[in-house]
Amino acid sequence: MNNRKCGDCKACCYSFNIAEISLKKGQLCPHIKNNIGSVGCCSIFGDQLRPSVCSGFECLYLQGLFGRSERPDKTGILAYFSELENGQICVVAQELKRNKFKTSKGKNMLDALRTIRQTMESKTNAPVHLVKHHFNSKKDVDKK
Repeated sequence: MNNRKCGDCKACCYSFNIAEISLKKGQLCPHIKNNIGSVGCCSIFGDQLRPSVCSGFECLYLQGLFGRSERPDKTGILAYFSELENGQICVVAQELKRNKFKTSKGKNMLDALRTIRQTMESKTNAPVHLVKHHFNSKKDVDKK
């Protein structure tokens, strides 16, 4: 079992629209604490007020699929699985800072995500796509 923690990483705290707390993508969550504690930086961590989308979210770093040097705040790329309404699974790579996909670390992460996508596709016998969200909100779908 993986025991990874977010630490100082706040990538998911500004990367999504979260209606329950009126958070828009690109805005830092109002529940972020300035002092980082052992339970992370969320002031409502473990609280019933914390939206389920937050408490249920685990990026691929937290799931142990990337090394410690590939934590989202260190790479500028947040990677996670997402399920579409039709049940199809996507591997999502979200660029947190401009041009991070073009760096050597970013290219290596995208290659690793393509391998994860191919492995999932062969195990599920269903199409799995790699979706790249660029920093400027442009979205690419990689079906290779």
